[in-house]
Amino acid sequence: MEESAAMAPFQLLFFMPEPRLAIALQIPALSKPVLQDAEARLLQNLLRWLGIKNTDSQTALLHFRWPLPSMPAGDAKAAGRNLQVFLEQAAATQPWQHLLLLGQGPAHCLDTAAGELPFQCWATHSLAEMLAVPELKREVWRHLLSLHDQL
Repeated sequence: MEESAAMAPFQLLFFMPEPRLAIALQIPALSKPVLQDAEARLLQNLLRWLGIKNTDSQTALLHFRWPLPSMPAGDAKAAGRNLQVFLEQAAATQPWQHLLLLGQGPAHCLDTAAGELPFQCWATHSLAEMLAVPELKREVWRHLLSLHDQL
């Protein structure tokens, strides 16, 4: 029997800039759970482009870390199940229609978990990836055109 590879550690910062939209931002696994200045500026520009007026991303941040504290690392499916539970709990408190997930690793975990989500999900590159490789910004903006149209 082939054993699944452990999922690399990651962190997400989660917030809702408006009632219809939740955002989960992948940040480096070992960093403090805050956005760097350049990431915050890029996020503000992205939110303005989406038509969201409240661009203060530092308010009401929730934090998700994989693997969970005091637990062994698991595979992508286990990470996805735990992330899905986290998102469902957040949505139960204040439902939203759309999730913007900026980070490929967590997006892969959600896909692997294969659970039905109660909201639409747009997954794309993280803010750090877009800052490191500026050409990705064009791809991200194109990918988010349908989200832009729905907001």
